[in-house]
This record gives sequence, C-alpha cells and structure tokens, in this order.
Amino acid sequence: MFFRMNELMVLIETKDKSALARFTDKLGRIRLVIIDDYILTKISDSVVAGLNEIADARYGIGSTIITSQLKKKALKSVID
Repeated sequence: MFFRMNELMVLIETKDKSALARFTDKLGRIRLVIIDDYILTKISDSVVAGLNEIADARYGIGSTIITSQLKKKALKSVID
C-alpha cells in the first residue's frame, strides 16, 4: 500500500478517532507499506504520535519503506 506523507497526515489528524483506529488496524495487516515524501514540512506532535501507532501496529508484521527527497542534514532540521 502506497501513501504520500501529506495524505497520511490528513488521515492521522482526522477528528474521527474510530476511523483512525480502523485505518491503523488495516495497516497492521498489510505486508508492505510505502510512505513517500516523508516530512517535507514540519509535522505536529499528533502526527508523530500517529506514525508511532502505525509503526507499533506493523511491528513484526511486514515491511515499511519510507522515502524522502530531503538530504540527511535537512531531515535533522525538520525533525528536531
């Protein structure tokens, strides 16, 4: 399953928490998830928490590929 980071951010920040829980559950059953354009802009704490929930749901289940156009130095400044 392929996602652009901005699409994933919208899903994570949804007000419907039960829909987010179902979505996270669904991602936990998929063998491969690709997240493209990772952190082209600063992300909120709620998005970070949502990404952590997704990672936890996927732990030991399948692979996750994260891509970014940013160089390593630029990634550091966006994450910090």
